[in-house]
Amino acid sequence: LADAAERAMHVAGAEGWIVTGGIPKVGRQLAERLSSRARDRILNVESLDIHASKADLAEAARVGASTLRNAMDAARIAEIADSGGATGLGALGPAATRETLDQRRVRDLFLTHRYLENHAAEAEDAVRSAIDQGAMVEEVSGAAAEQLDAHGGMAARLRYRVESNSGITP
Repeated sequence: LADAAERAMHVAGAEGWIVTGGIPKVGRQLAERLSSRARDRILNVESLDIHASKADLAEAARVGASTLRNAMDAARIAEIADSGGATGLGALGPAATRETLDQRRVRDLFLTHRYLENHAAEAEDAVRSAIDQGAMVEEVSGAAAEQLDAHGGMAARLRYRVESNSGITP
C-alpha cells in the first residue's frame, strides 16, 4: 500500500484526481492512506473490480474525476456564497463579479452553462477580462451550477479584498 500510495501521488501530482478500487478493503485502505496528502482529491470506487477491463478502468476514472470536480466546484461556490462577502474574497452574481473584473482582482471566474447561453456577449467580455488578468476560468456543472444559477450564474474568487475607507488589503 505504501508503494501504491507513493506511485499514485507521483502520477497525480499536486492537483490530480485519484480514483482507487479493486479489493474493497484494500481500496478503502489505500484511499485512507492517501487522504492526508490529497484530501478532497480521492474517490474509492468499490464497484471497480480487480478484474476490470481497461475500458472499465477508463470509465471509472472519467466518472470519478467528474464526481470529484463537481464536489470541488460545489464547495468553491458554497464558500463564495457563504463567506465571500464576510471575508471580502468573493464576488457573487454578475454585477459584483463584473465590478471585481473591472478592478482586476479576480483569481478564479466561475460561470454556468445557462449564463453562457443567455448572456453570451457579457460572458465573452467577462472571460476575456479574466484571462487578461491571469485568472482561471471555469464553467461549473451539477450542484455547483445549480447554486450559482440561483445567484445569476457568475461568481469569482478574488486575489485581494478592498476595505472601505482604508484602501486595499492584501
